[in-house]
Amino acid sequence: MALSTTDLKEGGSGLPKTISPGNITLKINSVVLEDFKFIQGAKHLMLNVETEPIAGFEGFMIDKDDESKGHYAGQIGRVKASQYAFADGQTKTGIKIERDRSILIFLQRLCKTLGMNEWFTAHITSMIQLKNL
Repeated sequence: MALSTTDLKEGGSGLPKTISPGNITLKINSVVLEDFKFIQGAKHLMLNVETEPIAGFEGFMIDKDDESKGHYAGQIGRVKASQYAFADGQTKTGIKIERDRSILIFLQRLCKTLGMNEWFTAHITSMIQLKNL
């Protein structure tokens, strides 16, 4: 079989279905914790995000097993909250680091940046109280 340049097909709109780096307005679809396999008990906090809807764009399917849910209206991506996993530990100077507290601090700062302090206080505080029962 010989190669030919006359039967090459062009793919779609040329716009990737995943987000490229840049200054983009995003919607946070979900926030999930994932295990970090190299440190026992460590977690990565992942933000599943989507761009604003793009006219004429068909993104990835929302649910591969259920076509009725449709496709994302914009590009999607996954963003780590930190380069490093959240883990319990201690710094070289002896300061104790708590994984869960560090995650809460990140979420509080994210909510403050987004102007959602009331949401954080109402929802996260009630979740912590339920966990401590």
